[in-house]
Amino acid sequence: MNELVSVIIPVYNKQEYLSSCIDSVLAQTYEPLEILCVDDGSEDDSRKILSDYEAKGNVRLFSQKNSGISAARNRGIEEAKGTYLMFLDADDALNPEAVFRLVRGMEENEADLCSGRHETVKNGQVIDTADEPDHRFVSGTGMLEMCLLDYITTHHVWAAMFRREFVGSTRFDETASVHEDNHFMFDLAVKKPRCQLIDQVVYRYTIAEDSFSRSGFSGKKAEDILRLARGEYAVVRERFPEFRNGAENLMIKADMAVLANHPEKHISDPVIRDLLGRKKYFVPESSFDKLLFALTTHHLYWVYGILYNLRFKPNR
Repeated sequence: MNELVSVIIPVYNKQEYLSSCIDSVLAQTYEPLEILCVDDGSEDDSRKILSDYEAKGNVRLFSQKNSGISAARNRGIEEAKGTYLMFLDADDALNPEAVFRLVRGMEENEADLCSGRHETVKNGQVIDTADEPDHRFVSGTGMLEMCLLDYITTHHVWAAMFRREFVGSTRFDETASVHEDNHFMFDLAVKKPRCQLIDQVVYRYTIAEDSFSRSGFSGKKAEDILRLARGEYAVVRERFPEFRNGAENLMIKADMAVLANHPEKHISDPVIRDLLGRKKYFVPESSFDKLLFALTTHHLYWVYGILYNLRFKPNR
């Protein structure tokens, strides 16, 4: 276990959390590591904090005009030298043995991807711990099935490690304003990765009102959710016809994500029609999922929106 790990941290106006984030990487029990910080045009003191760490030789610092989290992550991928990649948001932190546990998972079955659990922190207190993934290994189309069944593990790229060679030319969609993590995971899933899941907490997700996903819902976000889902749907129908039902379920979950955010009527009406037309393909991930779906199909959107956002708040 001596492979270099590249930890990529996109930064935009995160002065309050940045030192704790970087320090959590410096405190890892695993070596060797490199920390790549991509300043996405910050306007607060984030750049100064990053420069101080760079001067000490703790981080590699890259700067760009404000282009969004996907562009920052893509820059990190381009600059990374490690065998393995990790993504860490600047308002979050790694548990001390996170890198060690994920590297061990990668090497357990010569995996292309290893994903662990996360805990959610608010005001310095742990308020929730994810109950997935379980410890298991999947390969072939296993990860694709997880995407289509809407496993929370496939919603985000943090709490995970990726073999850089496997990622290859896959990049985050820089035109997407939301669900960029989900789409990146889908793009990897269609490459049939060897995926090791571990049931250990490796990541501390902080609920911060100014995180990348806290800018409110808009028509652009609704369009992006549906555009990405339709693209994934087309890929599955063309390349994996045996998963046709799963593709329909993927579209249902995209419709539900849009409706959860109380879009205007001109957005919600066609989404509702699409959802009801596909409802026989719905595959609930949990009993809570069943409740959300029932509320949607009975037009109780305001109740549904509140419950949905409580359930999925940790997903950026």
